Amino acid sequence: MYNFEDRPIAIISIAALVGTPIGGALIAAEGGHYLHVQIFCGVLMAAGSCIFVAARASLQGLNIKKKV
Repeated sequence: MYNFEDRPIAIISIAALVGTPIGGALIAAEGGHYLHVQIFCGVLMAAGSCIFVAARASLQGLNIKKKV
């Protein structure tokens, strides 16, 4: 049904559709300040980095010099 190349686009589209309203709600709840949005984005970037490290570790271990 989907090609391998289509999966990341589908995941990104869901993130774009969900993340924007959440960011707007956080800005509105804080009275126009961006602190909670910055924290939200930082947590999501940290979680994404952890997922990439876990995926790399599951494929080749934690050896940095090996190519995946």
